[in-house]
Amino acid sequence: MSSLSANRAGFSMGRFLDKSILGISITILLVLAANFIDLLPRLLAAVGIAFPAGVNPELLAFIAIPLAMLVILALWLLKGGKPAELGLARPDSWPRTILLAIAVVAVIKLMAVLLGAIFVATGLQEPDLSRHQTAYQDLNRLFLMLAVSWTTAGFGEELIWRGFLIGRISKLFNESRTGWIVGLLISSFLFALIHAYQNLPGMISTGLVGLILGSAYLLSKRNLWVSIIAHGLTNSISFILLYFGISY
Repeated sequence: MSSLSANRAGFSMGRFLDKSILGISITILLVLAANFIDLLPRLLAAVGIAFPAGVNPELLAFIAIPLAMLVILALWLLKGGKPAELGLARPDSWPRTILLAIAVVAVIKLMAVLLGAIFVATGLQEPDLSRHQTAYQDLNRLFLMLAVSWTTAGFGEELIWRGFLIGRISKLFNESRTGWIVGLLISSFLFALIHAYQNLPGMISTGLVGLILGSAYLLSKRNLWVSIIAHGLTNSISFILLYFGISY
């Protein structure tokens, strides 16, 4: 009897934590909050509530992704998971991984150039980067954002959108080929959605970046390090260009 109860308990908890819709939902909401939290003062004002003085909404945005990372890791620890299951296994070759990441960055930048030409030809406006251009006007801020590129963005976002979300969605399809493709498409769509502040062209660009990084993750036998390094390099190059007044 006790053995049967234990099996049932283990099955129930394991299935819930492994395929957790709750975990996916919380993660998505936290990351969406990171991108729309600057609207919070206006939303509170609309219902007659004053936003706390001295609190910078942008700073709150930096909290959301690390918090989402903690949710993911907590779920993983509760189910006895290993870092390798999130794509964090040590790669077979670091030099090869870095070279592949550089190749992915080249693909992303080529895609950006081609998209820019398409936007011009079709009369679409360029992605709205004003939020970034006003934020990185001094060297100290640039160094801060370079650090963010490799931690919250490079490591954090890849862990969330590729390592966690694609894998959890694939579990709902018993990790079939269809499941991995659906996971890739959904994660890329949501990755585009959280960049809605860049307008439609910006969402198209970031959605395609999500597809490229997600494909790199899957083609690397679901190892995240190519995507992490590529994401960090891509953001770093973009922030450095913005610092010098060059649109990316």
